[in-house]
Amino acid sequence: MKSNSILRLVIRQNTWFTSEHGKICLERKNETTLVALCSGTSVVLFI
Repeated sequence: MKSNSILRLVIRQNTWFTSEHGKICLERKNETTLVALCSGTSVVLFI
């Protein structure tokens, strides 16, 4: 099993993390796209 397959299994809904920079939300968009939201800024991750 590839590491990105593990991420797909784990992140099936919005997941919140807290860090020194504030809250970070990982949001599943579809099978291959994950969006990380932090303080109003979003980064699209393709996994």
